[in-house]
Amino acid sequence: MSNANNQATNSIVITAMGAVTAVGGNVEQTNAAINAGITPFVEHTYYECTPEDPEWDEDLPSYVAAAPFIEFHVDNQERFNQLMVPTLKELFAQSKIKRQTLAKTGLLVALPAEESPLQQIALDDDWLTTIRRQTGLVGLKNSRTSRDAHVGVFALVNEAMALLQNGQLQQCIVGGVDSYLLQSRMAHYDQLWRLKSSRNVDGFIPGEAATMLMLETEQHAVARGAQILAKIAGIGFGVEANNFNTERASSGKGLTDAIRAALDSDPSTRNIGVIGCDLNGESYASQELGLISTRLGNRFNANTEINHPADCCGDVGAASGGLLMVTAVERIQQTETNNILLTTANDDGRRSALIIKSA
Repeated sequence: MSNANNQATNSIVITAMGAVTAVGGNVEQTNAAINAGITPFVEHTYYECTPEDPEWDEDLPSYVAAAPFIEFHVDNQERFNQLMVPTLKELFAQSKIKRQTLAKTGLLVALPAEESPLQQIALDDDWLTTIRRQTGLVGLKNSRTSRDAHVGVFALVNEAMALLQNGQLQQCIVGGVDSYLLQSRMAHYDQLWRLKSSRNVDGFIPGEAATMLMLETEQHAVARGAQILAKIAGIGFGVEANNFNTERASSGKGLTDAIRAALDSDPSTRNIGVIGCDLNGESYASQELGLISTRLGNRFNANTEINHPADCCGDVGAASGGLLMVTAVERIQQTETNNILLTTANDDGRRSALIIKSA
């Protein structure tokens, strides 16, 4: 077999998806709402933002993007459970894999970083074992969580690609789940002046989501008759020295390195016409993306479109990479768009980029 043919059959493809967001209880609803520009931001029923002068001013309304079927009083681990379970059930139903193949299937889940508000919440591999029992996925070959926040899904995609290509797994479920709507996290980011309110226009709308995708080699997907939704054409990572926590403007180097690595993964990738990113309304990230457009403009189309689902779903943290992939796959399925570049960024400076292309 020629190298070209071998590369084609060993390509990693997406064959099923699941999602729960503030705008939809599944993938179809989520994509339809984002395409329509629906913004279901609502006032939190009991949490209010701190005013400019806490001694004299009234508390400010806190607007959030909440999954509509989860009550506001649901907190901590249970909130993650209610996001995760229906997402995995949707993905498994769509994948049409047989239960006996679970012994050759992996599950990799990205979670938020271990910041102080989450230290008392048991989000770990034991928690994931409980989720597997609730969804009937007890027979999986392996499963694990990572605490890599926004870049987590793409980092796990990279890991899954290696496991699939070397034959350790036949399929791998990769995704992320996150919620900023925990009372402790709302208070934490409010104190940091990061929640968007009338006292802080340079902030983000807290959101929540779970997103899952089924990955497998093209050869295996074809052999079992699976529907191939899209291919992963490239992936890359970088580190930004002037990260968000330094309170300095980004140099753009980390994101530039990540995007270049993703573009160079597949030399056939040209004319990026759509960029999907995790911009959330904070000026730090938008200024960084502006630098990228000047440095890598020759790799993009003249009228490259920039999409950021946080406009509709709020910031969904560790689920961001998965949400970007879900929306990119739908765009490729419904239009003539071929190559879509996706980027994510962590507060700690880590950057990631991934390219989705048509099957």
